[in-house]
Amino acid sequence: MAEQTFEGGCLCGRIRYRATGRPERSHYCHCRMCQRGVGSVLTAWLDLPLAGFAWSGDEPAWYRSAPDLRRGLCPTCGASICTLPDGDDHIWLTIASLDDPERISPTFHMWTSSRVSWLEIADELPRHDGQA
Repeated sequence: MAEQTFEGGCLCGRIRYRATGRPERSHYCHCRMCQRGVGSVLTAWLDLPLAGFAWSGDEPAWYRSAPDLRRGLCPTCGASICTLPDGDDHIWLTIASLDDPERISPTFHMWTSSRVSWLEIADELPRHDGQA
């Protein structure tokens, strides 16, 4: 994919970001951590380089959901904005937090071993039982 610029933020508008870079990957995650962290049975993520990323509003509140992973949440409206792995040079943004989420489509599913049984995946995208 070519370098692109993305803007987005939370429900109340307190948290805003701007990211310029080449999207590394976009995917659906079905893991239990994402299910609980976002409050949905799956989450769509966009992986972008940190080098072109900046907060243009307030920064999120950070919650350490794993020993090597922080989640960025709006302290006002509670919206889940991103995950930031320790020592990584990428940030994973929730596609739903983009101002124009139609621009990015997920390209695979991961952690389908945690998929809720009543959710039917009707696409032909690659599926991975665990981390991809």
